[in-house]
Amino acid sequence: MFLLAAAAARGQGVAPTPPQDAEPVTSYPGDAAPPAPAPKNRAQKEPAGAQALNPSTELAAVLGEMDESSQHFKSAQADVELVQYTAVVKEKDTQSGQIFFRRKGSQTEISLWIEKPHPKRAVVKDDKLTFFDPRTRQVTQRNLGSNKADVEAVMNLGFGSRGKELLKDYDATFIAWEPIDGARTARLELVAKSERLRQLFTKVVLWIDPHRDVALQQQRFESSGDYQLTHYSNIRLSGHIEDEKFVIEK
Repeated sequence: MFLLAAAAARGQGVAPTPPQDAEPVTSYPGDAAPPAPAPKNRAQKEPAGAQALNPSTELAAVLGEMDESSQHFKSAQADVELVQYTAVVKEKDTQSGQIFFRRKGSQTEISLWIEKPHPKRAVVKDDKLTFFDPRTRQVTQRNLGSNKADVEAVMNLGFGSRGKELLKDYDATFIAWEPIDGARTARLELVAKSERLRQLFTKVVLWIDPHRDVALQQQRFESSGDYQLTHYSNIRLSGHIEDEKFVIEK
């Protein structure tokens, strides 16, 4: 359940310490592709010969459109596939399920329902992070406390996020426009300004549709060589989401 891994670590006061000699990951192990490549058949670059773009101008346009779209964001739900790559053993762990976002005042509530290979639940709500494992019926709850800002910086990437707020938390670089699942997305490379977040990941690559202000994909790299890749599909906006999606009961 790596989408909430950073939030879990912050909530428990634990931050993985990157190896001293490790270099930031710039590609998939064994691949010659550019940094943060997308999964096969999901994203391709714009056609060769396309007019050269000014990264600063494109970034400003993307962030401005995010700001505009964010004003109308109320809720989102999507199917989600989570891939965790562990470099030391060269293995991938894949999980899938659904994720739910809804805005309540100035707060964004988030709920992750993993269905495969094993059911799991995680909810960020009321300044608390709650995990539930249906197999053991165990509930674990952590107060976000002073880590709330770091958790929100991770969890709010790409769903109703404001461009101006993104720049408060990250140094952002526009890389290219890339199609994913038929949608034109801006591929942004983000480096956290918080040292505590940089201990969790060296950078984030975000594929965002600024018109809807939703992410279709994000990838987080760790200095150890591990990475976490999240792909969102079947995204529905502004629909009603039942309260029980944000409630964990034994």
